[in-house]
Amino acid sequence: GGGGGGGGMINGIRFIDNVDGMNPTTATPTPITFTTTLVTADSNGYLRFWDIRADHQSCFHEICVAPNTCLSHVAVAAADSVKSIMAVNAYDDILRVYNISNNSINLLSELGGVKNRSWPIRSAIFNANINSSRRGRAATHDGTTSGEKKAATAFDGALLVATGSADGSALIYEIDPTATDAFTTITTVNSAPLFAQRLENAHADHVYDVAFHPSTCRLATAGGDGLIKLWMPSY
Repeated sequence: GGGGGGGGMINGIRFIDNVDGMNPTTATPTPITFTTTLVTADSNGYLRFWDIRADHQSCFHEICVAPNTCLSHVAVAAADSVKSIMAVNAYDDILRVYNISNNSINLLSELGGVKNRSWPIRSAIFNANINSSRRGRAATHDGTTSGEKKAATAFDGALLVATGSADGSALIYEIDPTATDAFTTITTVNSAPLFAQRLENAHADHVYDVAFHPSTCRLATAGGDGLIKLWMPSY
């Protein structure tokens, strides 16, 4: 296959799924389906979007997230059938959330509270609406209790972004899934951080990675203390 470069060290790479959009760099936009697109995050602070179709294989758009600031991770998830949400971790201790829809890529929010500086901290996204179709199988495959079934619906309609942190905490933010413009989420670095939840002292060392269950908002965290911990909503 083809290759791409021209930036710093690539620390994150993801396919963008479930969005039909346009190439935003052309005067007459060329239709492009985001299932043919990769996004990369690099050590120079750039997000780059790559068309991987056989007759293209090129970078068609780039965003300077933070000049000369290492981006440590990128997470992407469908918000609905025509829009995706992207979360980007960076060494400046800001978690940025973008909306990708049609022919635009817009900053939704800059989230504070995470300690990311000089550490490869990662994030994850959970969309209760998109994942709800999987719940029936997931809630019963291992004979789970009614309590776990309640946990599966505890955040109905929620769009959550979770991230690790170098201070041993894990943070969970709630994003407005209908938002299209900048700074319409509940938390920004310009105000006191408001979290859906902050898991204080989740680990005895840095929390490097987090992952949501595919069909419920149960969260797994991985720390530098060598432990994996599982968290589920209270109800």
